[in-house]
Amino acid sequence: MSPQVLGVLLRIRNAAPGWKCYLDFTFTLLNREHFSKNEALSEKQVRFSAEESTHGAARWILISDLQSRRFSDETGEFLLELSLANAMTVFETDIRVPPQLLNHHHHHHHHHRGSGAGQQKDWGPLGSAPGTPTGSGGAQSPRIESSYFCFGGFDWNIALLPDGSPEDGDNGRPRVLLIRHTGFDHPCRVQYRVVLGEGDRRVDSGVLDQISDLSGRIRGFSLGAAGPADLVRRGTLRLQLHMLSANAISEAKVSATASTLTGVEPCVPATANCYDRDKQAWCVEADMEGERLRLKLYYAELQHIPVGHLRYVAWNAYLVRRQPGSGARESVLALRAPHSSYYVHDGMDVAVVMDTDVSVRQIRESAGMYLDGAGNLTVHVEWLDSQLLFGATYHKYDDIARTQCHQMKREIAALQAENYNLERQVFSYQKSISYASARGQPSEDLPDDYYASTVRRLSETQSLSESEYA
Repeated sequence: MSPQVLGVLLRIRNAAPGWKCYLDFTFTLLNREHFSKNEALSEKQVRFSAEESTHGAARWILISDLQSRRFSDETGEFLLELSLANAMTVFETDIRVPPQLLNHHHHHHHHHRGSGAGQQKDWGPLGSAPGTPTGSGGAQSPRIESSYFCFGGFDWNIALLPDGSPEDGDNGRPRVLLIRHTGFDHPCRVQYRVVLGEGDRRVDSGVLDQISDLSGRIRGFSLGAAGPADLVRRGTLRLQLHMLSANAISEAKVSATASTLTGVEPCVPATANCYDRDKQAWCVEADMEGERLRLKLYYAELQHIPVGHLRYVAWNAYLVRRQPGSGARESVLALRAPHSSYYVHDGMDVAVVMDTDVSVRQIRESAGMYLDGAGNLTVHVEWLDSQLLFGATYHKYDDIARTQCHQMKREIAALQAENYNLERQVFSYQKSISYASARGQPSEDLPDDYYASTVRRLSETQSLSESEYA
């Protein structure tokens, strides 16, 4: 009978055709005697897709070794850490483009820009299946759509409007839209990049930072002088979409009068002015007593956290202002972002204070940029993370020690790898010396300072390892 073996596998759950996620991950089996005896499995930029949804090692370590090598305790339990980093999500697909749609756009754009409505009406709704032209954005706006994919807990797809968007004043210039199809309780802040076409015939949007509104609509980007016909090859349009982040945001209307909260009194639920994606109530207040605006965020429903648990929340805060003239909205990120805190059931929230670089004088002198008709500031809270954790004894200051512990383990692992490579080089040089000596010839492939440099590098590595160990 073959011995039992423990395997570790990481599986992606929401893969779709054309969807890929590149990721660094490390499994670490923690040893109860010494960190140097930890067992680690690490892979860099592994591609997860619908065809390859699982990566790892099906046979990693013998079950019997868990006890003999002091990984498990007397009950058989062991600790396994998973570290994820450098995630990049890419959606790639080829979209079929009917020739008549391209001909329609070419004719409309160059000859009948002034009578576009009559030309668009001929197309009307062309279908609703993803990957085919459709009129879902309006009965007189032909569009080309990709299939759907999932990212950040939302469903998305890409739409190309050959004649542009009348709402955005494109005047017949093609526009590309990233459309959100789920999660309409909140707007969503998205960072993404779109590449259309391939080779020399391609358009790259660069990284876009935009807001998908409550209807899922987004500003997108205009193709400018390029048209779909310039990007299509053999009847298909190559689409590559890089998704960087997609986070729900809450909009709070905040009174711009001087803050009355000078103590540590918690905000009560009745004053809540925004809700996160978990439908938890929060209160945003403005402190205008200093030279610069400060924002305060309170958790208004601590009593909803289960007893014996704590909730970790991370966010970005933005002050929204309008540009004079154009009226375009601009988001000003609070300083030292992102912000985070831990909350417990029976705790008292004294607020997280967030500084901004916006002066109070500027707000008062340019009220039209910062205040709405009711005299309120507009603040966006972008929810980055929210986790309910067991055990209410953890504090944000514990993050420092734990983070430094992870950093030291990574440094030690890097030093161990460097030392191993040096040992291999020394062994290789020794073999070369022995071979040359056996033939009675000097080893010409060794540098003059080989012995001195090797001794110096080894001694430096040794001292670093000892200091890290201490």
